[in-house]
Amino acid sequence: MENTTSMKDWTAQDIITSFNGIIRDAKNINAKELEIKYAKFKEANDKLYNIAIDSVATGKVQEAFAMLQMMLKARADMQNGKMTKLTTDMFVGNQLGKKYIYPKTNTPSADDYKKAIDQIKEKVKQNDLEDRQKELEANSE
Repeated sequence: MENTTSMKDWTAQDIITSFNGIIRDAKNINAKELEIKYAKFKEANDKLYNIAIDSVATGKVQEAFAMLQMMLKARADMQNGKMTKLTTDMFVGNQLGKKYIYPKTNTPSADDYKKAIDQIKEKVKQNDLEDRQKELEANSE
């Protein structure tokens, strides 16, 4: 199996450098050359690669870069212990929802939002319990 990288292996500066490079180079080289040049970045995060490409095509480079910075800040806050992974996921999801979903479907009410958070927390709690049970069963064998 080939050695692959994930986005967690990339520093924020490496991500920003590659993202900016894709945006710069998308204006100057063809799509195949771009894919070859940024193959490792695309392999690690195809979605960010496509966001960079799309931002050039739509003329929304500044918006895409602002969204990337928000995600990287949330990631850094999680890595520094300022937010849990769950809180980070919920924060980023809500920010993306505000940008892409809510304008088309209306913003959820405060009550709907609270219910969704409670459901997510309950699901995470249930998953944690199931994981602990599996560990106990594995250790008792």
